[in-house]
Amino acid sequence: MTWLQLPKTLPLKSKSDDWQMIGLVGNGRTIYGCMALVLVATTLFARFGINFGNYSLDFALVALYILLAALLYSGRSAIDESMALLYVAAMGVAALSLVVNDGLSSVDRSSPSSLLLLAAIYLPFVVTLPAQGPRWPEQHRILGTFSNIALICALAGIVQFYLQFVIKQPWLFDFTPWIPEALQGPSGYNTVIEVGDLYKSNGFFLREPSGFSFVVALAIIIELTSTRRWWRIATFGFALLLTYSGTGVLALIIGLTFPISRKSILRLAVLSAVAFLLVVVLGDALNLSITANRVTEVESDRSSGYIRYIAPMSVVLGSIDTDPWAALLGHGPGSIQRTAQGFEFFDPTWAKLIFEYGVAGGGIFTAMILYALHRSPIRFQLKAVLFGSWLVMGGHLLSPENVSTLYVLAAVWRPGAERTQRSLGETR
Repeated sequence: MTWLQLPKTLPLKSKSDDWQMIGLVGNGRTIYGCMALVLVATTLFARFGINFGNYSLDFALVALYILLAALLYSGRSAIDESMALLYVAAMGVAALSLVVNDGLSSVDRSSPSSLLLLAAIYLPFVVTLPAQGPRWPEQHRILGTFSNIALICALAGIVQFYLQFVIKQPWLFDFTPWIPEALQGPSGYNTVIEVGDLYKSNGFFLREPSGFSFVVALAIIIELTSTRRWWRIATFGFALLLTYSGTGVLALIIGLTFPISRKSILRLAVLSAVAFLLVVVLGDALNLSITANRVTEVESDRSSGYIRYIAPMSVVLGSIDTDPWAALLGHGPGSIQRTAQGFEFFDPTWAKLIFEYGVAGGGIFTAMILYALHRSPIRFQLKAVLFGSWLVMGGHLLSPENVSTLYVLAAVWRPGAERTQRSLGETR
């Protein structure tokens, strides 16, 4: 019995074609293994990387390029020429922003290394893989793999939360010191967060509770749009409660809302009713009033919600006209982290794009991600969640974990060969 049910009948010529198509032999198995490696790198191995001292290369980016090499070698991948043009245009604007700010700005805060990282993270989007068959079983299989990995994280997160009553050791919420220094990933994450007298669950493997909450929320949407294994959905939902994070709740709302219809309104009504019952039944036991209060916390300038969603707007509006070219080209790659402000703020993707690359660069990068999701055959609900996460739920513009997940689950797939795409297998 498979983890994720596949269509029983597929229009294939032979049994060997069947195995090749679902990725169990040959190039298919290699590609699937590399995709699974990326998903493992973004979740179970999220704390790992290649540490060079002053810089740590995220393991998710390494895994992404292993996948890219497998795609190029397989002969099944294709170059999307429209995406290639968007990528060149986006990187051209980013490079122009760097040059202009370096040559004309009185205080240049731009970073060439930030530009190189940007180019590296988004280059794979040019390469696509055809999802064969009328129901795209390969793509469904990788979604099932993500659900499996998310289940491991959810169970680990639940156990972690309750073990804190017994085990009073720092490694329960941050085992990074146990990882050899040469294999430690990037630091600076808010890993251990108090909630009353307890600590928020971060899924043990994940860096932050917010990241863990997004993983389980995305897994809920995947299950609701595929096999609907309710025991899994309940497990993911319970793990989400223990994160006390608004990120997963927002992801869940987006996934249940789009596309807007009578069904989506009914889903939201059911979600609201379930949330109300959980607060009534488990509110005191799990201190869920803290999660409920996250809805209104944006009113406080010291709250996480304000820092994530309100303060970035003030940063962008306060600096958009400081230089004649700032509105169009921004202040250069990496400059938002190097600009001092009189208040605490976060740098979500939309704010970082406008601040560093202006409306020109921000518009092209956003168009690139929208196009990548548009060409994908996955359900619209998943597209909406992945796009919302990339754009507003965190500083994900240069996040290999978020971008790699978006690429593997959605952007790499296309429903079939198109006239605008050139087969790499024909040119080797």
